[in-house]
Amino acid sequence: MEMEIVEFDVELSHGLIKHIHKLPQAIQVKILKNIKLWAERLKKFKGKKRAKYFYTQIDQAVSDDLASFKIKENLPISCKKGCSHCCHMNIDVFKDEATLLAGKIKSGEISYNKAEFDAQKNMSAADFQNNPKPCIFLKDSQCSIYKYRPATCRKYFVVGDPNDCIIGDKPIIVANPALYNAEIIYTGMSRASPFHANSSLPYMLDQALQKRI
Repeated sequence: MEMEIVEFDVELSHGLIKHIHKLPQAIQVKILKNIKLWAERLKKFKGKKRAKYFYTQIDQAVSDDLASFKIKENLPISCKKGCSHCCHMNIDVFKDEATLLAGKIKSGEISYNKAEFDAQKNMSAADFQNNPKPCIFLKDSQCSIYKYRPATCRKYFVVGDPNDCIIGDKPIIVANPALYNAEIIYTGMSRASPFHANSSLPYMLDQALQKRI
């Protein structure tokens, strides 16, 4: 018998879309209720404060999800320091995340690769898919803004053979664990602060630096 899918009135994160059809209807309803609750919580904050609160909550959710995943699936996380395959694809960011990063750049706390930024600031998600580029914050194959990295990066992990990660003219092909709680919070954020038409990191950062968002 085919599983009935609950109709969601909010765009789901890719992580939820990928796995939700496998869940019982009762669990799907619970997820929808939790998304609405998180959206209301996140609406109480704005700008940099919302980004910081969002990061605190999603980090805890990722930690809990990974602990549960390791127990249930018994699969290791392949990501290691210095591995930067996933740092060559599009990263969507919320307005609040871009605002936080712009503030840290203006204060001198963090910096970015200006040449890459100029080359990427008008690129869309589709542009990145066809032409992978290194993240403007990638230095020596490591994240130079780890403390302030976007939520998309915080919840992205690989299980299995890391050699399956591809950089080039093909998309990155990997197996990702289902981090349900983190994806619920992420989707709640997309409801509290909807994505812009072009939400790619360089574009949004450019808009924030010029105070257009």
